[in-house]
Amino acid sequence: MKKIIYIIPGILIIIAVILIMLNVYKKTSPETSQPAPSKITSLPSSEDLTKQGKVALPAGQESVVINDPYKESLKTISENAELRNTSDYEIVYLGKLKSFVITLYGENLNDSRIKAEQAFLESLGITKDEACKLNVNLAVAHEASESAAGKNYGLSFCSSGKPFPEK
Repeated sequence: MKKIIYIIPGILIIIAVILIMLNVYKKTSPETSQPAPSKITSLPSSEDLTKQGKVALPAGQESVVINDPYKESLKTISENAELRNTSDYEIVYLGKLKSFVITLYGENLNDSRIKAEQAFLESLGITKDEACKLNVNLAVAHEASESAAGKNYGLSFCSSGKPFPEK
């Protein structure tokens, strides 16, 4: 019986020491003491963005505010929204991947690319610099050009943009 009287307070003291150590560690943890990046905290709240018909997409360590791709879409299947569809190009937003696919169909690839890129900027309400921060794949349909099909050319005005192959 006397052993239990000594064991119970001993266990309680050990538990108290562990809890105190955990609490001190949480307060001095570098993860919790660093401020959030200023670009993210300067964004309007998601509620305000929704009211304005906009959403924020992740772009590396920051976000780009765009027009809500679902709001003006031609059609939506699952989480994918078709933003534009002409005889020269198609622009689709892939919601799960938070990325865009621009497919060119026109015979003159450079003209189709210029039209598609302009429509992309207009439909999202963004600048070229903002567009370059987003995940965008620009591809050529096989029926438009067999030699150019199957590659990601990116946006022509971005540093990652690639020219089409010579015919």
